[in-house]
Amino acid sequence: MRLLLSLLLLGSCGTKIEVPAKYKAPIELDIVNKDFKPLLGNENLFAGLLCASGEKDFCKAIYDNITPNGDFCRNEFKVTPMGCTDLEGSFSTDEALGVLLFIVSNKDQALAIRFWDYIKRNNYKFCTKANDDKCYIYPHLYGLMCKTWKYVKLVPSKEMIVGSALEGSILRVSASKVEVSYRTHLLMVHFYLTRLTNNWSKEIQTSANILLNRQPNNMFMQYLATGTFDRGLFFERYSQRTAKMSQWHQQRSDSEQAWKQSVGYDFLFLKNLYNKD
Repeated sequence: MRLLLSLLLLGSCGTKIEVPAKYKAPIELDIVNKDFKPLLGNENLFAGLLCASGEKDFCKAIYDNITPNGDFCRNEFKVTPMGCTDLEGSFSTDEALGVLLFIVSNKDQALAIRFWDYIKRNNYKFCTKANDDKCYIYPHLYGLMCKTWKYVKLVPSKEMIVGSALEGSILRVSASKVEVSYRTHLLMVHFYLTRLTNNWSKEIQTSANILLNRQPNNMFMQYLATGTFDRGLFFERYSQRTAKMSQWHQQRSDSEQAWKQSVGYDFLFLKNLYNKD
């Protein structure tokens, strides 16, 4: 309780430590046809990841996914003048993390304010209707929003500051317990945003190590925990791609061998991470 009160008084969103840079020969590979757009499912998330990795062509995608009345939709095909179509499938935690990626990558205060207004209008939820927990904003997500708001020089809300005090312990438990699936990928995106906002910490490193032990061959997780990934594994899996392109393979377990059905952009994202750092 004393720690929580201290964080509330200080408005802290995490303690910064430096992530050491490592020299690596770059990956040289022309991965994907830029005219191919396979991101319409979770466009906010995947386009947000690509934008954050350096693919500037994707950095405006979010603005096509907002309705005239300020609702945030899953993709542009869910947008109508009256709001998002398919209220149960129009938005989720996945999409919310994508919005945070755009806010950070574009350093867009206005987008952050619009997103917070949208959340407040939805009674402090990510969406208006769902048959599961995807609309609910858990404390660790508020904590991540706290880091994001600080990064773009906005004042975090009290909900964000309280969430920041609980974020580390929730991430540690989640890294140990969450089923290996798209949900563990959402944890990776959370770690990635923590890194992008310069808030990597020993506590986050501990959680990253836990998840890496559970998914040792996930190259995104390797990068987050160590600053690099297995170059040989990258080329091996890229060479196994087939004509069926439907997967962002980092969000699947190894047993699914989803890299064989890669959309290509997931490898482009990895290549950018490898070459950037």
